[in-house]
Amino acid sequence: KAQLPIDMDLSGLWKFCTGDSLAWKEVDYFDSAWKLINVPGYYEEQGYAGYDGFSWYRRNFNLREDLRGKKLVVVLGKVDDIDQVYINGQLIGGLGVFYSSKDSIETFTYYNEYRSYYIPDDIVLNEKDNVLAVRVFDSGEKGGIYSIKGI
Repeated sequence: KAQLPIDMDLSGLWKFCTGDSLAWKEVDYFDSAWKLINVPGYYEEQGYAGYDGFSWYRRNFNLREDLRGKKLVVVLGKVDDIDQVYINGQLIGGLGVFYSSKDSIETFTYYNEYRSYYIPDDIVLNEKDNVLAVRVFDSGEKGGIYSIKGI
C-alpha cells in the first residue's frame, strides 16, 4: 500500500471513556470528567486491564490554514476491534457492524485492518475547534486505537 502523507499528527493524549452513548459524538458534549489516555496504545495497558466492550475517544483539533479547502483523510491506523468515526457529530466512516445488543456485535478480524476515512468538505470548521470522536467496540483481549497516524 502507498503511504498517505500526514499533515497533522493525531498521536498523544486523547479523552477516553468506557461505556456507550451516541451523545458522546456531539460537539457540545461536556467531556471534562473523562480520563486521558495515550493514542496509539491499547487501553488495557493504560489502566483498563480486562475491559471488553464499548469505549469512546475524543480529541479536539484546529485545522491549519494551509490545509483549509483541501481534500482531507483521517488516517486512523488500526483499531481493536470495530469503530465508528465522527467529526463534529457527523459520521465519516467505520469498520464493522454495531448492533443494539453487545452480544450480537460482529467483529471478525477487523482488529488488523488499516482505517482511513475521507472527511467531507462541509463538516470541518476552518477557524474553530473541531471534535474528532471515535466509538470503539472490543470483543476480547486487547482493545483500542493502537496504531494512529493523522490527517
